[in-house]
Amino acid sequence: MKGTSVSENAGPSAADARRKRLGQYFTGVPLARLLASLAGAKSARSVIDPFSGSGDMLAAAASIGKPDLVAGLEIDPPAFGQAQARLNGRANGRTALVLGDAFSHTTLRQLPHTSFDLVITNPPYVRYQSLAHPQKGEVVLPNAVRVRTGLIEMLRAPDLFPHLDQEDRDLLVSLASGYSGLADLAVPAWMLSAALTRPGGQLAMVVPESWLSRDYAQIVHYLLLRWFRIRHIVEDAHAAWFSNALVRTTLMVADRVSRRTSAFGWAGESFLKTSVRACAASEVSVVGRAFPRRRDPDAAFATALKDASSAEHTVSEPFWEAHRIPLAAKSANLRAASVGEAWLREVEPVVAARVGDAPASSVFMPEQLRRWLGSKTERAFVSLKDLGFEVGQGLRTGANSFFYVDLISAGKRGAKVRLADGTGEVSGVPLDCILPVIRWQEELDDSFAIEPASLPGRVLMLERRALPEDIEDQTPPLAVRRAALAAYKPMTSGLADHVRLVSRSKVPGMSAVKPNVRAGREGKDGSPASPPRWWYMLPPLASRHRPDIFIGRVNNKVPRAILNPGRQAVVDANFSSVWSPSHQDRVLAALALLNSAWCGAAMECMGAVMGGGALKLEATHLARLPLPPLPDDAWRRLGELGAALASGREVMATCGSIDALVTTIVTGEQSEAEVTALRNLRDQQRAKRSHRE
Repeated sequence: MKGTSVSENAGPSAADARRKRLGQYFTGVPLARLLASLAGAKSARSVIDPFSGSGDMLAAAASIGKPDLVAGLEIDPPAFGQAQARLNGRANGRTALVLGDAFSHTTLRQLPHTSFDLVITNPPYVRYQSLAHPQKGEVVLPNAVRVRTGLIEMLRAPDLFPHLDQEDRDLLVSLASGYSGLADLAVPAWMLSAALTRPGGQLAMVVPESWLSRDYAQIVHYLLLRWFRIRHIVEDAHAAWFSNALVRTTLMVADRVSRRTSAFGWAGESFLKTSVRACAASEVSVVGRAFPRRRDPDAAFATALKDASSAEHTVSEPFWEAHRIPLAAKSANLRAASVGEAWLREVEPVVAARVGDAPASSVFMPEQLRRWLGSKTERAFVSLKDLGFEVGQGLRTGANSFFYVDLISAGKRGAKVRLADGTGEVSGVPLDCILPVIRWQEELDDSFAIEPASLPGRVLMLERRALPEDIEDQTPPLAVRRAALAAYKPMTSGLADHVRLVSRSKVPGMSAVKPNVRAGREGKDGSPASPPRWWYMLPPLASRHRPDIFIGRVNNKVPRAILNPGRQAVVDANFSSVWSPSHQDRVLAALALLNSAWCGAAMECMGAVMGGGALKLEATHLARLPLPPLPDDAWRRLGELGAALASGREVMATCGSIDALVTTIVTGEQSEAEVTALRNLRDQQRAKRSHRE
C-alpha cells in the first residue's frame, strides 16, 4: 500500500487524497536499502513485503542478496503494476507478486508459502475512521471488521504459517481479537508481518515515532517482546527521511525467536538505538556522507552498528549516535502501560493479576531520563492521575467557522462579534451565549496564565437559545413542544438571521455537527419530557473543555503549561487539558511541576517530532509523564511557586526555584550540578528536534 501511482488524469489533490486513503508513504530506494542492509537481506533466502506498494523494499532486498523467492502483496493496482515492472525481470530466483487484500486468506494462499526469512515492509498507517466503512473508488479497502476477521481466520488456518504451533496461534488470535477498535491499519499489519516471519528470521519495519507511543500500539510492543528480540531501532533525528510525512520516522529490526514464556523480564539484554542526523544523507544513501569512501555505505553502517552493539557506552560519531537500551526497561514501560488491558488478561493472566494489584502507575520512563538518573531509576514515580489530576483534549466543535467568533464589543444590549471567516458581523448576541475561548497558540503571549476576558475569541454556546421557528414547530408531540418552550428562549434577530444563513450551507450536515441533533422525547412513568436539540447547539461542556491547565499539542517552541484561572475559558482541541476533579488547592502546584525542567525534559523525550521540528504532545503523553510523589511540604512550596509563575513576577527566578525543588525531589539530593545537567538534557532534546544540534 505504499506506492504513489495514480491514474494519469488525476491532479495533485486527487493523488494526495488517494495516498491518504491508502496510507501510502513512498519509502524510496535509499531508505529501503538501509533497512534491508540492517536486516541482513544479503543472507535471506526468502523475502516478503505484505504491503509492497511499488516494490521499493523488495527491490532493495533483491539487489543486496540473492533470495530464491521475492514475494509481495498489494491491493492497489497502479502500485502493483509498478512493482511487477521492477521485479518480474530479475535474473535470480522466483518472484511472486499477488494483487489483493493482504488480510484475505484467498490472497495469502496464492503465495508459494507463508514462512519467510525476512519480512520487510512499511505498513499502511490508515486511521481507523477510514476503515469504519468500506471505501469506494478505484480501490475498495476492507473495513476494520473485515480486517480483524480476516486476520483471525488466517491465524487459525492450519495450512498457513506452518512454523506456528497451536499455542502461538491461540495467543495471536487473542491479540488479534483484543486490539483496540480505534487502532489504525498498522496494528493488524504488524500482526500479519510477525506471523509471516519464521523462527530465526528477521522482521524489518518502517514506523512513525509517534505511532509507537499510542495506546493502541502497546499490543504490538507486547507481540515484539514475546516472539522477537529487538536488535535495532534507528531514528531519523531531524525528520528528514519523508518529505511528505509529518512526523519523525524510525526503522526497527527484530530477530524472530521461539515464543517466550512471558513478554516481561528480559534481564541483562538490550538493543541498540541509533539516531541518524539529516546531514548524513547523500544523493544515493541515507548514510552516504558518513561513509564517503565506501562503495556500499549502507552495508558499512550496518557493520558499524554491529561493532557498536558490543560497546558499553554511547558511541558518538559526527553523523550518528548509538547507545544500548535495556530490554527490561522497555518491558517495564509496557507492563505499566498495560494496566487494566483486557488483552493482557487473556495472554498473561498471572502477570495481569500482578499488574492490577500493584500500586505502580502507568507511567513511561524515557530512556534518556533513565540514563540520567542512573541508579536512582529505581525510585517510585507516579502519574498525574495518581496526583489527583485528569488529562484530556480540548473542544472539537466540528465547525469552527460557525461556532467560533471574535468579540468586537460587549454592552447591555449584548455583544457584537465578527464571524470567524471575516465575512461579516453579528450584533445583539446575548452575553450568555458566548464564552471566552483559546483557539490557537498564536493567541498566547509568554506568560503562564491567561486573562480569559481579554481573549479575542468566543465560542457560541446556544444551549438555551433556539430559532423561533424551531421552538414553535408543531410537528413534535405536545409534551415535547412544551419542553422546548420551557427550555429555550428565542434567538435575537441578528443571531437568528446568521443561524438561518448557515443552515443553508454544508455546516449542518457535517459529520461532526450532525450528532448535535437530538429529537425530543415524551416523558415516561412520570418523568418530564426532554426538549429537542438542533445542529447549532454544542453538547454540554465537559471538564476537559474548561480545564485548570492546558498545554499546546503542537509546539514549535518550548511546551508550556498555562493556567486557566477559575476555568473561565474554553480550550480548543489544539490543546491538551489537565484538571483536578477534587483538589483545586493543588492546581498551582501542578502548574509549577509541569513547567519544571524535569517535566520539560520528559515532554521533549516522549513527544513525537514532526517534519518541521515541532513537538507533538498528546494527552496520552501527559498521562504517562513520570512524576515524583509529592509530600505535603512540596505541594505547599510548589503551590507558592506556581502562584508566582502565574502572576508573572520574577519568572526567571521562579523557574530556577521550581527546577531546583523538583530536581531535589526526583534525585533525593540538592545539587546545582544535577539541575544544570537536567536542563542541558532538556535543551539538547529540543535542539535536536529543531535541527540546531
